[in-house]
Amino acid sequence: MSQEPKPSENLKKISPLVFALIIWGLVCARQMGHAPAPAPSVAAPSAAVPATPAQAGPESAPETHAAPAPAAANNVIFMIGDGMGLQQVSQAVLYRQLRKTEDPELGLEKLMKEHVSGLMRTSSFGEIVTDSAAAATAMACGQKALNESVGLDPNGFPCETVLEKAAKLGKATGLVSTTRITHATPAGFAGHQVFRDMESEIADDMIEKHDIDVLLSGGISFLIPKYKDEASKEPMKASDLPECSGLDASIDGKSRREDQKNLIAEASARGMVFICKNEQLEQLNVGPNTKVLGLFGASVFPMIQERRQIPTIPTLAALTQKALDILDKKKNGFFVMIEGGLIDYAGHDNDAGTMLQETLDFDASVRVAMDYVDKHPDTLLIVTADHETGGFGFAYGKSPGYEATLTSGVHYHKPYDFAAFEKFDLLVNQKKSFRAILDPIVKKLYPKEVEAKTPPYTMETAVQNLLAEVKANTAYQMTPEQAQTILARKPGASDAEPEDFADFYVHSSIHPDMMGRQVASQNHAVWAAGTHTSTPVVVMAMGAPRYAERVKGFIDNTDIAKIIDDALNNR
Repeated sequence: MSQEPKPSENLKKISPLVFALIIWGLVCARQMGHAPAPAPSVAAPSAAVPATPAQAGPESAPETHAAPAPAAANNVIFMIGDGMGLQQVSQAVLYRQLRKTEDPELGLEKLMKEHVSGLMRTSSFGEIVTDSAAAATAMACGQKALNESVGLDPNGFPCETVLEKAAKLGKATGLVSTTRITHATPAGFAGHQVFRDMESEIADDMIEKHDIDVLLSGGISFLIPKYKDEASKEPMKASDLPECSGLDASIDGKSRREDQKNLIAEASARGMVFICKNEQLEQLNVGPNTKVLGLFGASVFPMIQERRQIPTIPTLAALTQKALDILDKKKNGFFVMIEGGLIDYAGHDNDAGTMLQETLDFDASVRVAMDYVDKHPDTLLIVTADHETGGFGFAYGKSPGYEATLTSGVHYHKPYDFAAFEKFDLLVNQKKSFRAILDPIVKKLYPKEVEAKTPPYTMETAVQNLLAEVKANTAYQMTPEQAQTILARKPGASDAEPEDFADFYVHSSIHPDMMGRQVASQNHAVWAAGTHTSTPVVVMAMGAPRYAERVKGFIDNTDIAKIIDDALNNR
């Protein structure tokens, strides 16, 4: 019986060209990867993002003796830029690439360039457009939810979230946000209520029904008793807490509970350290048993330009770093959700400058998380959004025309204004958010209660005040007529109202949106609505490649929970 030729003998019979083609085919096949197929409910996937050197197999990398990155994920960091659609990501990346060319790449840039990315559908149960509550629930529970509900399936039954599943596995857990800890997105991971506005009940869920290691956000008003004591009936404020003494008036506020329950005291009894100032966060001693409840204001954080002026409020990057420092000490790994919640608020306000600055602030926290994954390759990082807000974009518009003779001698004619790169400077140099500029003026112009002795605050005065604020805090030019358009209300109306698409401007106050429209001819930022849209969002992943690869293509928001759950269970 003849023997099979040895491999080396077979190779000698293959021409060098054929051999090269075989090797090239193997390399290409390895680079294409084998990401799991999307769930049957997901629409047909679009083309996957091309592999980069960081994604390619061993054949594309120099020989190394370093141990390969673990396939399993001991830790999961899930980051949500609320309202951060593809347009918002593009705005931030374009700004960096066009106006800050010497700066390091954004974290969002690096994730898309060097790691894995795809697109994600955001629809809710039976409806095209989602709110933050249903979106958070879908990503936390792995099933569609009714809009406005948190932690419930479409039949109203509690659904188990990835945070709760992680806790069952003995892992530490955390929630971080620039909104309120009881707001829709964090609530979707640790609350089970039919309506997102049931924030007192959501606070009960978080403190009494869970043992969460890290809670960092705003929202003291839903965790303190209604009254200092029932006898006096004097409302309790955040600043009445010893830890919050001297809190800035702009972030102080009364309790919004209807009972005398003190969840701050309950959390402390459960071993959580309560803090409400940045210096307390910085001085916090971190050990294996550290648990912290950090609430840095009565309600949501102010918009970024305003919170920069309040030293007691930590940056989202600082909150992210401290959360990871604490969770890193836990022996069994962790799950943490981190939300940049005010990108969404700026989108609702049609405030392009604040939105860009909020997205860049979120990006700084993404880079903190990426640094952690670089040092802890058994960590899965997923970054995405719950939905897009505002239908934002840049557009070209009217122009008197431009003509020039190019160096080549060719005559060039441009009939429209296509928005020069310098338009970005208007956005990043905006010192106040539109709502901070307008709220004090609007409250005086349309007071809820008018005292007889108070001199009337006229439209003429309001217009002059608005023009002064715009001049002092922005680089926009504004006429008195434009200022009056921003401030005007129809007779008997409780808010401003745009001339078109009024049905899609539903949140109070609409005056910032009116300002966004009035400056659009200068910054070329255009908006479709003051609400959420159905636009797909970007989803990016890094670390634990077995799971990170699954965000490729066009996935559904319910797939996020399945990926996280599989990663935590090493499935």
